[in-house]
Amino acid sequence: MVRGRHQRARFGAWAEGRSDIKALVIVNEAAGSVGPGGREKLCVELETLGARATKWVADLDQLREGDAVEADLIIVLGGDGTASKAASLFCGGPPLVLLPGGTRNLLSHALYGLHPWPEVLRAALERGRAVRLTGGEANGRKFFVAAMFGAPTLLAGAREAARSGQLDLMVWGLKQVLTRMFARRIAVRPFGGVATRAEAAGVLCPAYRGEVEGESLEWVRLNAVHPLDLLRVGIRSVFGGWRDDAAIERSWSRSGEIRAVGAVPAVLDGEPTTFKSHVRVRMVTDGPNVLVTV
Repeated sequence: MVRGRHQRARFGAWAEGRSDIKALVIVNEAAGSVGPGGREKLCVELETLGARATKWVADLDQLREGDAVEADLIIVLGGDGTASKAASLFCGGPPLVLLPGGTRNLLSHALYGLHPWPEVLRAALERGRAVRLTGGEANGRKFFVAAMFGAPTLLAGAREAARSGQLDLMVWGLKQVLTRMFARRIAVRPFGGVATRAEAAGVLCPAYRGEVEGESLEWVRLNAVHPLDLLRVGIRSVFGGWRDDAAIERSWSRSGEIRAVGAVPAVLDGEPTTFKSHVRVRMVTDGPNVLVTV
């Protein structure tokens, strides 16, 4: 395609024949692979494709549902946390394009495959089709990739502390994991099953498996009898195959609950959080509209 200010992309059927697309653009330059200058690069790509931004948002804390009122499309450049927040806020609104700008980019890869974000943007605008994204909800908080529960999730907080240079918080987080790992197990009960004890549990959305839509959530439970079990599963989570480990139990259900004595540390789509002693999890089928290319 010839690049130029007046060259217009052939937008997909979702655009209903429009020759000009207005977009709300969300850019998280602090995400893993975006970096400074991400907004300028995205601006150039949008101009080339014939789309224009009605509003740019860099501070996610200032993001509001009303920001998308004049937009035909919502474009998000950031990691899974940024994508999940935008997806949660704009359910039922204009379709989203979730560009890979983080470290893992699970949600973006599920929608578009392993491609750089300029290729994803071009493909989504030119031949994308709008579908509903399914996900999950934990005590009212939506997630679209995965929710993890239990003491091992405190490692996520330690990781963030290390990235920000807060070494004292990192050490504290590591101590919390070692202290609570085998002393404070959680009870996990998918709907229709029995409650079982585990060191940690995960609820995986279809996007985690590389799918956009699905019939149920995948529940995984870590039953570690020795610290080496935790270490082995952790290594396999990096290189693949962790769900097939002998210490992992798997089942499928659209809802369930997690209980613990005291607080339940958790990570929703990469973002650390804490719940009280009882967490209700259910499948969400009325998620946001997203553009997919497959």
